[in-house]
Amino acid sequence: MGNKILIVDDDVDFVNMVELILRPKGYSVFSANNGLQCIQRAYEVHPDLILLDIMMPDMDGFEACRRLREMTETPVMMLTAKSSDVDVSRGFLMGADDYLKKPFSQNELVARMNALLRRHHLDSFAQLDVLYDDGILFLDHQTHTAILNGGALVLSPREFRILDVLITNSGHVVSHREILCQVWGKLCEYDRNLIPPYIFSLRKKLATDHHQYIRTEWGEGYWFCPPEYQS
Repeated sequence: MGNKILIVDDDVDFVNMVELILRPKGYSVFSANNGLQCIQRAYEVHPDLILLDIMMPDMDGFEACRRLREMTETPVMMLTAKSSDVDVSRGFLMGADDYLKKPFSQNELVARMNALLRRHHLDSFAQLDVLYDDGILFLDHQTHTAILNGGALVLSPREFRILDVLITNSGHVVSHREILCQVWGKLCEYDRNLIPPYIFSLRKKLATDHHQYIRTEWGEGYWFCPPEYQS
């Protein structure tokens, strides 16, 4: 069975057209007609990639993407006619990995889908053996587990990935652009406003009485400070 693709759009004709493009190429295609169905189908099917429209009844694509990011790291490509700079930035802020404007060419759709699937597979493979444990904070990528002072941490997939990038570069400043490239993908437009809300949330969740893990280097980026670096 090929990669599972979930198409989310309230336009049945459009869904059928995309299915006609993808099925002959070996993809297994599933569909949903609005954001609420998208969340349900993503939970049931566990797709490898989600193609998500924005303008839909009951729940739009922005909100659906935000909720997806609380439950899965599955790549999300916004596939929509709404393509202003504001819409694109909001899509990435909600957690989208790519943004393709309607109408699009068949070749571009398939090429960008394959790029997302390939990158996601490589990221997942690279993280399998990554483990961090300093006696206070513990992270295991294989089980997606985070523990602080013996208690489980609830991190969204995006928060977990940002923390991973900072830990991988422990003791060194990671620029805003590098975080965007590694977490949102190289296709993401540069927007420094995407990152601070996640850093704020991570700091709250990682707060201890004696140590601050995430430090800011003003004008440059952020760095992870292990306890042994504490001055």
